[in-house]
Amino acid sequence: MIFAQAAQAQVINAQVVSIEDGDTLTVRSNKGQNITVRLACIDTPERNQEGGKEAYNRLKTLLPKGTSIKVQPVYKNVYGDKLLVVLVVFGNKNINLQLVQEGQAWVYEHYIGIGKCINIAQELRQAQTTAQQQRIGLWSKNNPCPPWDYRKNQCK
Repeated sequence: MIFAQAAQAQVINAQVVSIEDGDTLTVRSNKGQNITVRLACIDTPERNQEGGKEAYNRLKTLLPKGTSIKVQPVYKNVYGDKLLVVLVVFGNKNINLQLVQEGQAWVYEHYIGIGKCINIAQELRQAQTTAQQQRIGLWSKNNPCPPWDYRKNQCK
């Protein structure tokens, strides 16, 4: 994926329209525009991958349809403005971080050193280490396959 940094992006107040998978959702901005957003700094199993259904269901539980959230753009896809990579805040909770803490997501190291991900990289990595040590969520499996390897058919 090729991304360009979003220039001084403002926080968008939005409502959840639907959940696509464990790290992708559609929201309606306060201006009435539907926007597909991807959670930044993390990656969850694909829906048809082991753990994918669980990640999808968890995000759906955390952010049910109609939930008011704050979307903080991190990047904008260079192919258009339909997909933003974001940090999602519901109340005082960073949903991206919560999914890592619960063992539903990996820290996406490929993108962690870019943009606003840098600001929370240490916290995300510590959350992942704790989840691994406690063997919760995807870490309860012996050898969980990262989604970026799964997408390349590199899992055994």
